[in-house]
Amino acid sequence: MTQFLSTAELAKRWRCEPQSLANLRYRRDGIPWTKVNGRPLYAMADVLEAEQAGRTGFTWTRLETALGQVLQIDEKKAAKLAADLKRAMGDR
Repeated sequence: MTQFLSTAELAKRWRCEPQSLANLRYRRDGIPWTKVNGRPLYAMADVLEAEQAGRTGFTWTRLETALGQVLQIDEKKAAKLAADLKRAMGDR
């Protein structure tokens, strides 16, 4: 039988806010999910696959993309801004 995680369980596992997962679902981004009795559930196999692929949590590449979209700047400027932030934060 397939094991599933709720949004709260996955958020705890990935150390993120449940709203972050809701945002990913809304944008049709992130890992696949299914709705059962009105609740989104994530198959454990998909969770493990995403973790192995390194698609969880914050990445500098995602920040760079978001900066470009939100600030409406070109890729080069977004990359420079992300690099400056990364340097300022000590590459956390």
